[in-house]
Amino acid sequence: MRVSISYVQRAHLREYEKAYVPMFSDELRRYGRDADLVIEEDPAKADIVILWEGFEYKGPEYIRILENDPLIRAHAERVYTVNYDDHPEGLLAGVYTSLEGTLFNSALHRIWPFFLMNNPRVYDLTSEDVIPLNPKFLFSFTGAASHEVRKRLFSLYASPSPKYYVEHVRKWYNHGDDDRLKFAQVALNSVFCLCPHGFCAYTPRITEVMAMARVPVIIADDWIPVSFEESVPYYIKVAEKDIEHLGDILSLRLADAEEYRLNARMLWEKYCSPSRRASAVVRCIANLAKHVGNRMSYDDYRDIWNSKAFLKQLGWTPAQRIALRIEQHARRLHPAIKVPGVTPLMRYRNAAFR
Repeated sequence: MRVSISYVQRAHLREYEKAYVPMFSDELRRYGRDADLVIEEDPAKADIVILWEGFEYKGPEYIRILENDPLIRAHAERVYTVNYDDHPEGLLAGVYTSLEGTLFNSALHRIWPFFLMNNPRVYDLTSEDVIPLNPKFLFSFTGAASHEVRKRLFSLYASPSPKYYVEHVRKWYNHGDDDRLKFAQVALNSVFCLCPHGFCAYTPRITEVMAMARVPVIIADDWIPVSFEESVPYYIKVAEKDIEHLGDILSLRLADAEEYRLNARMLWEKYCSPSRRASAVVRCIANLAKHVGNRMSYDDYRDIWNSKAFLKQLGWTPAQRIALRIEQHARRLHPAIKVPGVTPLMRYRNAAFR
C-alpha cells in the first residue's frame, strides 16, 4: 500500500506540529515495509492520504480551512485524518484520540492513541523491567485536578493508605525528569493504575500504563475504547459515580489482573511501541478505508459541514454561538445560569478550554 502524508494547510500550524509529519514518515520508511507500506511523495499516486490536523480548539471558521485545503479538494475520497485534539469534531474520516460519543460515527471514525507518549522514561522499560509484579499498592494515581472526577479522587483518597497511592500533582506539561521517574515507579508498584477523565475522556497515561504492563482503570463515562484489532481484555472501566468504592471494586478484580496486564503490554508492543506505532496507525486507517461503503467526496463533506443539523450538533450555529457568549458573560454574576440554546456538550467543551 502506498501512503502519502501531509498536514492541514494553514498558516498558524505550530512548528512542532509540522515536525510530526517527517517524524511519522521516517518511522514508516524504517519499519513500514514489513507491513507492506510504502511512502508515496505524490498524493495522486497514493492509495491513502494521511492528513495531520493541528492540536487546537476549532471553530466554524475551520470548515473554510478544510474546504480550501488542496489535498481535500483534490483527493477527498482517499484522505484520512490523524487527529489528537482533546475535543475534536470528527469533521474528516480517520483516527481520533478522543472523540465524544455523540460525534462518533463508526463508518468514518476509529479511536487510536496518540503515537507519542508524554513520559519518555516509559520507552526505556523493557519487558524484563515490567513483567515482574510485586506491588505495594492495589491502585495508584498521580496527576493534576483537571476534571471534577479527579477532584473527587483527591478528596476521597487524600489520606495515606497502605492500599493505594493518590497524589495531586500541581504541574501540567512541565514535569521534570524526577517527576517522570516517580510516575513510573509508582505505577510499577501498583496492580491497577487509575486513568480518570481529564480535560477529555482520553488520557496519555492509558498507553503509558499499558507499556508498564499494569492494568489501566478507565474512569471516564464517555471514553470510547481504542480500535485495536484484538478484542482481548486489558482495561477495567469504573463508572464515575462509583469511585468511592474503588477499593472494593478493584479487590474483586485481582483475579483478572495478571491476564489483563499481560494483554496490555502485548497490545502496547504491537500498536504503540516506537518500531510499530506508525505502521499500526496506517493499518488502522487502511482497514477503515476498506469498510467505508461510499467514500466521502469533497461535495459529500461540504454537504455535511454546512448542514444546519451538523452545525447544531457542534454548537456552531450563529444563534448557539451568541447564546454561549451571553451565558459566559452572565455567569460572571450568576455562576449557575443556563441560557436556552446552549447544550451541555457546548458548556463542557468550551469550559475545558477556558
